[in-house]
Amino acid sequence: MRLERAVREHLGFVLLGVPDKAQLAVLERRYWKDQQLQSDIRRFFKKERGPLTEGQFNAVMVRAHREAWPELLYTAWVRHRISNDLMGRRVGEAFAFARQPDTLLAASKWLTLFKAAGFRVDGVPAVRPEGPRQVWRGSAPEHVRRMSWTPLREVAQAYARGEGTGAPGAGRVYTAFVEPSRVLAINDKVLLNPCETEWVIDARGLTISEDRQLVATDDAA
Repeated sequence: MRLERAVREHLGFVLLGVPDKAQLAVLERRYWKDQQLQSDIRRFFKKERGPLTEGQFNAVMVRAHREAWPELLYTAWVRHRISNDLMGRRVGEAFAFARQPDTLLAASKWLTLFKAAGFRVDGVPAVRPEGPRQVWRGSAPEHVRRMSWTPLREVAQAYARGEGTGAPGAGRVYTAFVEPSRVLAINDKVLLNPCETEWVIDARGLTISEDRQLVATDDAA
């Protein structure tokens, strides 16, 4: 659903309609079989030099599997094929629309991209939130230091229950107070769910605690 909205409203691509879930599944299966797409990726992202036009960049990204977006974006930027501004407009979306962004691209690379882009909200340069802010994350213990957090408890609860994810929930909610410098980006209007907000956080060395009372209260309800 996030991918559909991004394609429809924010990536500037032209499509004949928005694919439904079945069509998206077909697109995912066809990704590695699309020889022209793979040829374009090798040509535009790995072999040629010099800047890509935004149209060339978009023409590849709109056809690529969303799980390939992080690596394609990083490769294009690190090889100086796209500008900092274009990368900055796309990095938040590439992070948001990947199912597990932290496994597709190393945290060190995400940090490099977000810091080069500067703080942005929905891809637009903005001013960071003032003062320490409390954030939450629905997560399994082994994934607690990943970068996707939210300032909304109910969103973390929903993720802990597995709502809207198509997978069993982790059953745990964690919380932390973050300084403004740790907030790398905010994804808000680019997300389909108007009640959901994602804060991309630098969680290295962050003091994190499990919100046991929150989970217990929710289970009791």
